[in-house]
Amino acid sequence: MTRYFIVRIASLLTLAVLFSSCEIEEVTLVDLERVEVDRIEKQEMFLDVAATLDNPNSFSIKVKESDLDLYLEDRYIGKANLENQFTLESGSQKTYEMQIRAVGERLNTEMLPIMLSAALTGKVNVKLKGTITGKVFLFSRSVDVNIEEDVLFKSQEG
Repeated sequence: MTRYFIVRIASLLTLAVLFSSCEIEEVTLVDLERVEVDRIEKQEMFLDVAATLDNPNSFSIKVKESDLDLYLEDRYIGKANLENQFTLESGSQKTYEMQIRAVGERLNTEMLPIMLSAALTGKVNVKLKGTITGKVFLFSRSVDVNIEEDVLFKSQEG
């Protein structure tokens, strides 16, 4: 019984070393296609985002959680988190739908000038900084995110 246990643990450790030593290539943002304000409630803003991501790895990556700071037009909006989990398909460049919830004490104050500017220009500068955690098999890894892009800005209410 003890020998079986030792062999089993040794096998699991070998697998862990093999998987942890695998080179994980960076997932890259190809295009931030859409950012839409779903709704604003008190100190929360909900965004629908469509982003094309390239996963060059030969395995899928489950995106589990995030810890991001959201800026619109260089104004800090608040802490942002992914509301939905999704899986990046292996070896693919695909558009993924994401729901992001941002919470900020000054959200209502900061949004008025941003919405006016977006209404006039039809675009807004979006910046996300922080980390996103993905999971492959039994292993989790956090990657730094620093995305800044001008995107078309459309409110679903208007």
